[in-house]
Amino acid sequence: MDIAATTGGRDTLLSVPERSLFAASIGAERQVAMRLEAGRRVLWRGPGELQFGSDPRTAVRLTGLSAAEESVLSRLGDGATTAELRTRVRAAGVEGARLEQLVADLDASGALVGRTFPPDPRAAAVVAVLGLGRTGLALARDLAAARIGTVLLRDEGPVTRDDVGRGGYHPRDIGQARTAAAARACHDTDVRVRTTVPDATQPDVVVLVEQDVADPVGARSLMAADIDHLSVVVREKDVVVGPLVRPGACACLRCLDLHRCDLDDRWPMVATQLSVRPRGGPRAEDPLLAVLAGATAAAQVVALIEGAPVLTVGATLELRLPDGAARRREWPVHPQCGCTGLPEPPA
Repeated sequence: MDIAATTGGRDTLLSVPERSLFAASIGAERQVAMRLEAGRRVLWRGPGELQFGSDPRTAVRLTGLSAAEESVLSRLGDGATTAELRTRVRAAGVEGARLEQLVADLDASGALVGRTFPPDPRAAAVVAVLGLGRTGLALARDLAAARIGTVLLRDEGPVTRDDVGRGGYHPRDIGQARTAAAARACHDTDVRVRTTVPDATQPDVVVLVEQDVADPVGARSLMAADIDHLSVVVREKDVVVGPLVRPGACACLRCLDLHRCDLDDRWPMVATQLSVRPRGGPRAEDPLLAVLAGATAAAQVVALIEGAPVLTVGATLELRLPDGAARRREWPVHPQCGCTGLPEPPA
């Protein structure tokens, strides 16, 4: 019997020594009840061969199976646990040792989930969203849908008619505080999400959703506290997602301002005027662009939490209609900023 991981359209076989090392490492834990990873299907490929999952990057094949083994393992696709399979092996005519080896092979490939895996980093994460217009709300709901454990919300303004509609707030929310209405929307998305935390809890990431221009002064406290933060700026014709600032390690919001001053010596005057909220209140945000930007920003946050590469560290993604394509622009640390030379925060 061979186990193969289908990657990029080709099958990569795991050698017998690799499987043996894994089996030895889990020892007694092999009896832990595990399930097939959520979303994976069990697919029959022919006599003696099953495929677990359809994504070519992670799909796994088991070959050389008997008809009885096929029957037992297919039950994983119905939600059965490995413990439940063990109760059926005798009736099906499968040896217990043989099933244990098959389970170990599937576990080694990453197809199974259970207590042998570390806790989900998303469930433990605390993400704060400051600014809850259409884009901020879309982002908050996407974070809840992505199973982020805690999504903190803040916006001093009320829900307006421009905030209502598909992807936005409900008509009954008009006039209500955006913070409370957004919390209800997040709970409607996933009842497990938390929107409050004990006092003095420090978020893992803060997302600053602003209109027209980012406020580097407002981010100073985040820099001082060594808190990662993502800038999202809703402009007249596009939305800029990024940079995701990791204090002391990459360009900060002040770096971007200094670069813009290098390109336009009148930028400080223009930026100051853009930072003043107009008398009529915040500008209406395009519903489609808000959904697109919210999902893009949420993906950047999730990537950071999971330790995956983040496109917006030291860079921005400019999203615009009608194509919705993201245009990436890199921003190096500005030599006059000094943000990468900040002293270590107090313990």
